[in-house]
Amino acid sequence: MLKQISLKLTWLVLLLFLTASQQANKRIKHHIKVTHPGLEGAAYNDLIELRGEEGETLGYYMDVVSVYCEANVCRVDTVRLFWDLIGRYNQFSLPAGVSLEKNGGDGFTQADYELLHQILINKNARFKTLSLSELIKKNNADNEHDLDGYSGATIIELSEKESVKGAALSCYALWHWANNAVCDTMPLLTASNSDNKLLLEYLASSDRDMQLFAIKEMTKRELNNATAVEATLNALCQSNSLYTSGESFLLQAGSVYDQQVAAYILKTSNYQHLNLLLNVLEQYNSNAGIENCMSLLDGDIIIARRAYYYLTNQKLDKKQLQQVKKFARQHHKYL
Repeated sequence: MLKQISLKLTWLVLLLFLTASQQANKRIKHHIKVTHPGLEGAAYNDLIELRGEEGETLGYYMDVVSVYCEANVCRVDTVRLFWDLIGRYNQFSLPAGVSLEKNGGDGFTQADYELLHQILINKNARFKTLSLSELIKKNNADNEHDLDGYSGATIIELSEKESVKGAALSCYALWHWANNAVCDTMPLLTASNSDNKLLLEYLASSDRDMQLFAIKEMTKRELNNATAVEATLNALCQSNSLYTSGESFLLQAGSVYDQQVAAYILKTSNYQHLNLLLNVLEQYNSNAGIENCMSLLDGDIIIARRAYYYLTNQKLDKKQLQQVKKFARQHHKYL
C-alpha cells in the first residue's frame, strides 16, 4: 500500500504504476548483483519484474535503503523504487506509516517529497558527479561525522533545487539507486520477454526511447521481413532522432526491400529523411528510386539537389538523362 504522503507526486505516472501493479498477475524475482557508492563492493538484491495478463513486462521495482551513513547517525528506511520496462525511473513509494527523515529528526514535507521525485527523475542531477565523501565532513574534535544543513554538504554547495535541505545523503543514496547500473539490466530482461509482435508495438508508439529499444532489438534479432521494414520506415517518417538506428536496421534487412524504401521518397518533405532513404538505396546499389527522384527535380532545390546526386550515379534512359542534364544547367550554381 502506497503511503498517503506521496499522493500528489506526479499523479498520472503514479496512477499508471498502480494500475500496472494491480493488473500484473505475475511477479518475477531476479536476484541480481548490484553496486552503489554507499556499498563496499558489490552486493545482491531482488529486482521484481511485473508482468501482465499475457505475460508481457509492465515494469520493475526494487526495495532499497533510504540512506547510507554510520550507525546511530541517521535512521534508515526502506524505499521502493519503480522503473518502466526499459529502466527509466518513474516513481517511489514508502511502507504505510513511514516517512523519510531529515537532519534533526524532522520528517519530509509534501514539498520535500515532490522535490525528491524531481531529483530522482533527473538523470543529470548534481549527485551524478559527487562522491559520498563530498557530502560528509569530519569533526576534528571527536573524529565523528557531522551532518550539517544539507546533510553534510560542507565541501560543496547544493542549491534548494538540487537537494532536499537536511537530507542530502538520502537524496544522494536514492538518486544513485534510481539511476544505477541496475537500470541497464531492465532492457535486457524486457527484450528476453518480448516477442516480435511486441517489438513492433513498441516501434509504433510515440515514445522515442521505446522506438529506439525496438529498432535495436529488431536489428539484433535480424528481424528482416516486410512488416518490420514497413514499420521502421513509418517510424522514421515521424522522428528525426531514429535515423542512425533505423538506417542500420534497413541496411541489415538488405536490398530485397529496396522497393519499399523507394516508395517513401514521395512520402516525405524532410531533407534528412530523404537523405537517409537515398543513402540506403545507394548502399543497396539499387536503382529503385529513379522514377520518384525524377519527380523531385522540379521541387524544392535542397530536396531536388539530393535527388540529382542520386540520379547521377544511376543508369538512366535517354529521356531521364536529358532531364537530369537540364536540371544541372538550370541550377549549376547550387551544385
